Amino acid sequence: MVTVSRGRDRRGRFRTASLVLGGIAIVYTIGFLTPLMLMVSLSIGHGGIRGLNGHLAWWGSYRELWASSYYRGIIGHSVLLGLAAVAITLALGIPLAHHVVHGSTVLRGLILVAVLNPLFVNVIIRSFGVKILFEYLGMGQSWGLVLVGTVQIVLPFMVLPLIDATRAIDPALGQAARGLGARPLRVAYRIVLPNLLPGILAGSALVFVIGMNMFSIPLVLGRPQDPTLALVVYQTAIADGDFRFAAAGGISLLAVTLLGMILLARAQRRLSLV
Repeated sequence: MVTVSRGRDRRGRFRTASLVLGGIAIVYTIGFLTPLMLMVSLSIGHGGIRGLNGHLAWWGSYRELWASSYYRGIIGHSVLLGLAAVAITLALGIPLAHHVVHGSTVLRGLILVAVLNPLFVNVIIRSFGVKILFEYLGMGQSWGLVLVGTVQIVLPFMVLPLIDATRAIDPALGQAARGLGARPLRVAYRIVLPNLLPGILAGSALVFVIGMNMFSIPLVLGRPQDPTLALVVYQTAIADGDFRFAAAGGISLLAVTLLGMILLARAQRRLSLV
């Protein structure tokens, strides 16, 4: 009887796991893989530049995108925005996470409210608020304003992983190192930084992905001559109706984002070996 009961329990758990995994696979296929495959198909579909044999070249939209210095500049501008957002949020996030974990209850509450409360406000509303504030200060639309708007949106995605990583650091390690004569900078480099690397990587990946794919902030706060690739994809599809080129831009944006995440992962691996 015990053996039969255990067998039924195992079959029940297997069926439950199969249903859950099957549901996840269906949602993933419908919500991500299918649109991605359709966009890839559209980007290499008919239309655009002709090949040497007179037939339509599948790589036409990609060549038009990457061969143009204008569009390469837009891609570089988008990458720079993502990297700058990572650098600024990391510089702000490490001390904020430290004070959340080790600070007083009042300070912890104030930091969490300041960091998390903007998440409950719509991005467009926050963007117009930043625009009104800086126009009142005499500053018009600019790349710096886009960076400020991006940072205030993505900062929580850096701070939260860093809080978890900071909590995982044993305070006794730093105390022991200082007791053995290690200077604060050496303690930070040899003990704190390696333990923060998982949080740094997670936060940097989130901030880079969101910053590179930022659409509403450059639309509201940026200048027309300094668009991001996401904004160009939108304008090409909606205003110009060139869906093939817009799809090629979207796939290129995805590829550049994945490349950036791979480089972040390799950087973390190298730092962890130091």
